Amino acid sequence: MISRIIDVTEAFDVNGEATLDVSAWQNVSVQLVNIEGTIAFEGSNNSNAITGVSDGSATSADDFTPIAVASIATPTTYVTEITEGGIYILNPVDSMKCKFVRISGDDVGADKVIFFLSKPY
Repeated sequence: MISRIIDVTEAFDVNGEATLDVSAWQNVSVQLVNIEGTIAFEGSNNSNAITGVSDGSATSADDFTPIAVASIATPTTYVTEITEGGIYILNPVDSMKCKFVRISGDDVGADKVIFFLSKPY
C-alpha cells in the first residue's frame, strides 16, 4: 500500500476550510480532534481551469457539493456534516468520483485535522 498523511490543521483553523486533490488516491479518511462548530464535507470535479492559462488546482476548485462520510465508530451511518471529532472515512463511491475534497464551516476550529490518503501498489 502507498499512503500519505497530510496535516491541514493550520489552514483549517485560519481559513475555516481545507481542500485537497484526492484524485490519485483510492481511500480517503480524516481525523479531527476537539472540533468546534459544524463541519461539512464536500466534493468537486471543477478545478476552475482556464483554457490555455491554468489547469486549475485544489486552491481554485469550485462548485462543491455535499459528500457522505462515516465515523469509523459507526461505519454504516453516512452523514454530510459532523459536530464531533473522530476519524471519518469518505464513502468509497463518493471519494472515487470527485477530484477535490473540502472540509469547511463557519466559526469552526480543531486541535488537529489530519488526512490519510492511501491506495494499493
